[in-house]
Amino acid sequence: MNHVKTITVHRGLTLSVDGEPVQSIYQGPKVSTVAWQPPAGARLDPQKLVLPDQQVARGDPLFTDNRTPNIQHVAPVSGTVLSVLHNDDHSLKAIEIARSNAPARQFVTDNAQGDEGGLRQLLMQSGLWTQLRERPFEITPSVDSVPAAILVTAIDTRPLAADPAVIIALDKDAFSRGLDALSLLSTGTVYVCQASGPALYEGPSERIKSVTFAGPHPAGLPGIHIQQLCRVGRHQHAWHIDCQDVMAIGILLRDGEIPGERVISLAGNKVLKPRLLRTYIGARIDELICDQVKHEPSSVVTFVGSIFAQKCGQWLGRFDNQIAIMARPAKRHCLRRFNELRRNTPMTKHRNTNTDVHNTIAGNNSYKKPSNESNTSTNVTPSHLGFVATPRLERVNAFDTLPAPLMRALLTNDLVTAEALGCLELIPEDLDLFSFICPSGNDYAQALARCHRQLQGYPA
Repeated sequence: MNHVKTITVHRGLTLSVDGEPVQSIYQGPKVSTVAWQPPAGARLDPQKLVLPDQQVARGDPLFTDNRTPNIQHVAPVSGTVLSVLHNDDHSLKAIEIARSNAPARQFVTDNAQGDEGGLRQLLMQSGLWTQLRERPFEITPSVDSVPAAILVTAIDTRPLAADPAVIIALDKDAFSRGLDALSLLSTGTVYVCQASGPALYEGPSERIKSVTFAGPHPAGLPGIHIQQLCRVGRHQHAWHIDCQDVMAIGILLRDGEIPGERVISLAGNKVLKPRLLRTYIGARIDELICDQVKHEPSSVVTFVGSIFAQKCGQWLGRFDNQIAIMARPAKRHCLRRFNELRRNTPMTKHRNTNTDVHNTIAGNNSYKKPSNESNTSTNVTPSHLGFVATPRLERVNAFDTLPAPLMRALLTNDLVTAEALGCLELIPEDLDLFSFICPSGNDYAQALARCHRQLQGYPA
């Protein structure tokens, strides 16, 4: 395999956080309940939903989506359906399943070995098609979509993250099989985006190339990789997929069943033993962190996913690879004792800047970060806190865009300017870092998501 090149990201932010995980994989705590959840931003029209008390096997379809009837959404584990939950707008929120040790559904893979049509059909039947994400707009690709390139994310620069190379080492054969399969889905290149070290793919395919990324966060985000390797827009699409999802494709082709487990990082300064855990996709968070916290749960805050995103949740999300448990500061003026979480962040002398940002990280109830579920007017900013074109935005910006004009355009809902400045190449996770260091506490990720909805023709 040809090693393409090394790309160094010079701007960004590296946080020094207590509670880094040991890069060794352990079996996670016993989990009795998991939940299937729709991919972020998915617009589903579910019919023929499973019912409470219905038995399902891992890989069984849970419902039929009228929008894309060929793409199955399947049970992540075998067990009994406990409940079907809906949001306030009646959209499907989650399907809870009481896990059992019943065998998984078996798939016939003969027609998918080396055949593009058969592989596409197998991925759609098994539910693994929904692991693919297409830009622009971060959506599940249509069944006949052909990307200009496919990028595999095998590097993670977020604080407290697991090392993907350690996870891939568990089953290199599955990873290699998955990459070979992905190369059938596009005439373009399959890029393995990894950290420095030996190439993670050792197969013979000339269309699978390794690219090393180095530097601070966001060097490990697909948004950076896409801007460097395959620019996207309204008329050119690219797919990206996590390395563990590539391994899932390889396991399906080799063993005839989808895996139900995932390796995540459980870390933070309030975790008894920060380490990597093997657990289930959609596992309940309270079961995962049971007996893992140093002090009472009321004294800590639990983030599902990146610390930069500051997201909380009841279950492990479909694409979440980490859980961070951090101390909750008791007083606003004591926030600098929060492990110096922003130790390497350029700081100003304005006291409210530090207070607001730290309160956002710590989950202090005295500061309410705008909810992603809030209904925001199209003519106001999501946070109603104004916009400050601070030099920090430039110092942490690693994307090929002008950060201050873009953030202002997103907050003011200027769709034309936002698109001209490259918002189609970005997704909300790319802007979490900007929200993290914003002195006004603006949620740029939420603003971008709203902008994307409108550019796709949906209501804000």
